[in-house]
Amino acid sequence: MINRIPQKSLFLLYMILIISVSLMPSSVIKIGYLWKYDKIIHFIEYLILGFLLLNCFSPNNYVVKILVLVFICLTIFSGIDEFIIQKFFTNTRIPDINDWLMDISGSFFGVVIRYLIGYKVK
Repeated sequence: MINRIPQKSLFLLYMILIISVSLMPSSVIKIGYLWKYDKIIHFIEYLILGFLLLNCFSPNNYVVKILVLVFICLTIFSGIDEFIIQKFFTNTRIPDINDWLMDISGSFFGVVIRYLIGYKVK
């Protein structure tokens, strides 16, 4: 069994980064014209997270049960990020269901991409 400590560490650091950005006031992170691409940013942010989470597991362990569990965990985390952290811990951020749907979509594609890469490596 492979320990995969570097992969797990990178995943946890990236999760901390997501939470840190979610806790920032919107006035700090608004960068002019970039926010018209808000949904794309959410998608890419969670695509990376999905990739990193599945990367914590060895490709030899990629079974349907692991894939479903990873996707459920990502869906819950993105919901907590969007609806709990932003609603209760910031005054200037507004939870948005469309952002959450983009988070879920990005997570799904990140998991699929990592799965396909791992499948070819097996």
